Amino acid sequence: VSVLYWLTAKRTIMDQVIEALRAGSPDAAALFATATRGCSNADLTAASGVTSLPNDFGKDHSTLQEVKLPPSITTVGDGCFAGAAALRQLDVGHLRSLTTIGSDFCANAKKLKGPVALPASVTSIGSGFCRNTRALRGADFSRATGLTALPDDCLRGSGVAAVALPPNVHSIGDRFASGADQLERLEIAHLSCLQRVGAHFCSHTDSLRGELAFPPGVSVFGPDLLACTPLVTNVDLSRCDKLESIPDRAFFSSNVTRIALPASSLRSIGGYFAADATMLEHLDLSELSALREIGDQFCAGAMRLQGDMALPPSVVSVGDWFMRNTPLVRKVDMSAATELTALPDHVLFASGVEVVELPPKVEAIGDHFAAHARSLSRCDVSQLNSLREIGASFCANASLANRLDAASVPDTVANIGDNFARPPVAVASPPTPAVTSAAT
Repeated sequence: VSVLYWLTAKRTIMDQVIEALRAGSPDAAALFATATRGCSNADLTAASGVTSLPNDFGKDHSTLQEVKLPPSITTVGDGCFAGAAALRQLDVGHLRSLTTIGSDFCANAKKLKGPVALPASVTSIGSGFCRNTRALRGADFSRATGLTALPDDCLRGSGVAAVALPPNVHSIGDRFASGADQLERLEIAHLSCLQRVGAHFCSHTDSLRGELAFPPGVSVFGPDLLACTPLVTNVDLSRCDKLESIPDRAFFSSNVTRIALPASSLRSIGGYFAADATMLEHLDLSELSALREIGDQFCAGAMRLQGDMALPPSVVSVGDWFMRNTPLVRKVDMSAATELTALPDHVLFASGVEVVELPPKVEAIGDHFAAHARSLSRCDVSQLNSLREIGASFCANASLANRLDAASVPDTVANIGDNFARPPVAVASPPTPAVTSAAT
């Protein structure tokens, strides 16, 4: 009798849930939590006339493993099924009338397996969509042709291995798939409408691999674009002919080997661009006809970057620590940069450069220029008639230092810092230990 009473009470409450949903009452969320307490399944497919789920519907439910939604649903509110600890299956792909999904849909539902597929009718999803869904293995937005924006934190920290993006998407918000460490494949080259990619796009995605080619329409990137991505090898931005600026840390501490930049539009490169990208081998700036500014720590610590680096004529400024610790770059040519009048501190510090061609109109060279550049053999300052100041430790501990003296400096220089061209200090070999006899 007690079991029958319990089941009857459950059905009565579920009837109240359906009536509340039909009426659009916010009380439906609390009633649903009560009606399904201790249950593993909830089937709402027979609830005809229900067009929306209120905010927090199913939120933090501890036992539900599968939920079937009414086919008439058009709107899902904020926080629905967020933190549903046991939820494994929730299909929205068959909801042909669904247009709007609110923020944090299924966020932190860590057992949700999916894959999650959006129906063609969806035009809007809220921030945090399926974030931190660690068991989720796929997300398919490709049928949602009316979905033009992916919000912040969409799929952030999820377990997705593959994502199919909506074909007409214009913008991708901040932290899209950031920290999704199982993500292996992401195709974006075909997204002809894409204009904006937010900060931390796929940063810290440990399994994302191969080449990423961005479509021509992209004009804005956020910081940390592909920072800390160990398996992405090639990045092609060359078709992004509306891109004027690359923000800070775009490829910081990544393992990218080759980066192709847009030749005609790019005006500035942010700080820490490819800094500590220890696998980077090829990067050409010489054809970037609009480039004017290069930020701090450009390619600093790019241990495998090789060949020559030439600045285009348009460059007017470079940041501190420009190309420090780049042991395989043999020549740096700044001679075409006639508007570059100041070189900051630590340019080419501890690099492997052998030849440096300086900007012809440079007026000031900062501290530690080419200091510890042990292979440096040529860096002529004698013809720099605009040069007024040379900072401390210019070429100090570089091999060139043995052939530099005050006579090499043009008469225009009014100030030379300490340790100018200090020769490398010879390190004495440790004494050979005496050989002692084993005889007693």
